[in-house]
Amino acid sequence: MSPRLEDCPRYERCNAPICPLDVNWRRSAHLSVERVCFWLCEWSKSGGEARVRALLPTDVAGAVEVAHAAITQASLPLPRGHGVIRRALAAAATSGSRLEAGKRLQRLRQVWAVAPISRASGALVQLEVSA
Repeated sequence: MSPRLEDCPRYERCNAPICPLDVNWRRSAHLSVERVCFWLCEWSKSGGEARVRALLPTDVAGAVEVAHAAITQASLPLPRGHGVIRRALAAAATSGSRLEAGKRLQRLRQVWAVAPISRASGALVQLEVSA
């Protein structure tokens, strides 16, 4: 059984019109102003395949893999607007992982606690929390 759109962890807040979990994604058009699937972008990055496979169910990661391969293979003709996705994935490959950035931010939040702003001084004070 193929994965459903609802199987994606980002389904509730996703605005990408081309979803690897949509059985008709190959026939859908994509406009240049529209978002690109988070998982497709993450797959493009260095080490992205392993990160995506670690976080998504096997069938969902498989759908992302198939869509990524179909979009990024230069020899295949693409439906209207899918060239925009191809270029977005190429650009995503040159930047860092958003998943890893989130993990780093989470670790920082565990190490640092921000004290309330003092109304008298207006200064922001950071206190280190012992782990």
